[in-house]
Amino acid sequence: MNITPDVIRAARMRAGLNEVQAAALVETSLDCWLDWECGAARMPYGLYELFLAKTHMGQPKRPASGAKKPKGFAY
Repeated sequence: MNITPDVIRAARMRAGLNEVQAAALVETSLDCWLDWECGAARMPYGLYELFLAKTHMGQPKRPASGAKKPKGFAY
């Protein structure tokens, strides 16, 4: 998935957070968050997933039907 600045900004706004709050949520600096929102830097996908999880906007990805689950992995 290509995480564009518009996607990042829209997710933050849906969560009802300002830039300072969003940066703190994923433990990054305000400058870094602003760089992601203006397109000066790319947001790592893992941090985007973390943001979605912490704001309860993300859905866990499940393997396709019939796919093997990793040993010891439970849903």
